[in-house]
Amino acid sequence: MDKPGPGRIAVIGADGFVGRRTVAEARAAGHAVLACIGAQAPEGWAGDPGITLVARGTTPLPLPGCDALIHAAPPGPEAGLGPLRAALDAGAAKGARLVLLGSLVVLASGLAPGRVIDESAPLESRPERRSAHTRARLAQEAEARQAAERGGVPLRILRAGAIYGPGHLWNDHLGIGARGLLLGPRHDGELPLAWVGHVAQALVLAATRPMAAAVEVIHVVDDDLPTRARFLAALALPPRRLPMPWRIPPAAARALRPLRRGQGELLRPAELRARLMPLRYDNSRLHALGWQPQISFEAAMAQAQRD
Repeated sequence: MDKPGPGRIAVIGADGFVGRRTVAEARAAGHAVLACIGAQAPEGWAGDPGITLVARGTTPLPLPGCDALIHAAPPGPEAGLGPLRAALDAGAAKGARLVLLGSLVVLASGLAPGRVIDESAPLESRPERRSAHTRARLAQEAEARQAAERGGVPLRILRAGAIYGPGHLWNDHLGIGARGLLLGPRHDGELPLAWVGHVAQALVLAATRPMAAAVEVIHVVDDDLPTRARFLAALALPPRRLPMPWRIPPAAARALRPLRRGQGELLRPAELRARLMPLRYDNSRLHALGWQPQISFEAAMAQAQRD
């Protein structure tokens, strides 16, 4: 889709947290949607003539007339990339532009504290030191680039910060939370947050706006980025905060693992450094796409806690 205007967009993971908002955003903009979902369609979709429902796992994916394919499903295991590859290849085979919802976690853990993060920041060069989630995100990006190259179609990768909204308020950039306590950095650097409605808007713009290159990477973070203290103040029931350095020695990280049952990989020193170091974030490329903020941080937090 080389120019704005009504068209047909396929959304993989359409019934997920981000996918639902993306379908609503696309329909509001006048686009028809092919929604790839799990067991049951969200309320109201079955009666919308602009939404075609497709069951997850359908092979081959029916994509006739689709101008773009948005892959908004969360990543599976690093070794289980088959569904992602099949969806992207199906879109590329039909000539559809590919849009991947990625994550800022793929960036290097060795960045300098205080750096302004934009699309020039390097990727993690030692993924074995990072969590399974980070490795899966890196693999996602690699698969998307390969699918676009195989199919000769354009690709936009949207690396989102921590996406928040109803039912999704906590994130690991805050610190280590357990039993009503939060062990977090002493500093109050910016949290790389992205409200779910803002991410949905960015995905639809990425699917419809003209591209200047075959592959484009865009970082998706809000204009209004709170500090950790401001984020906790906006919570109805904030945890008690205990300060800790963001440079946690490996021995200390190992000692904290019992607090995060089943999530010990998030306490790897490189993973902690990547999530807790003080950084700043640039979203000028997102604005160049035509994106505009719809809601303030406090208003979004209040809405999320009501819904």
